[in-house]
Amino acid sequence: MALAQIVAVNARTFSRGYTYTHKPMTSVKNRMAVQSANLSGFAVNLSGNSLAHADDLAALEIAPVVCVVPLGTEAQGLKTPGGRAVIVCPAQTGNATCATCGLCAVRDPRRPIVAFLAHGTGAKKVSAIATN
Repeated sequence: MALAQIVAVNARTFSRGYTYTHKPMTSVKNRMAVQSANLSGFAVNLSGNSLAHADDLAALEIAPVVCVVPLGTEAQGLKTPGGRAVIVCPAQTGNATCATCGLCAVRDPRRPIVAFLAHGTGAKKVSAIATN
């Protein structure tokens, strides 16, 4: 219900709103809610724990996908194990800001996967998860 309300407000304000979800996409209800939000103009990015997990989420073809990648990951020429294109977040590489990029607001499930480099105080822990 809350997602439907956010989608409705986004439509009324002609906004390019977006969010991320780590909810499991194992239930039809979750998949339908995410796909409906994206089709209605509000980008819900499926959030993966690794490049392999991102491949699994992208295979659903219901929403754009983001994921985390380990510390030290090379930003250029990155692909998932399944061969999908990956772009390291331009705000992390210094090529843009969230305000000037807007990639996470693109609702097309075929859009390149956006990878976020592990960072912050939990970077080592996130890096270990993203390696698997």
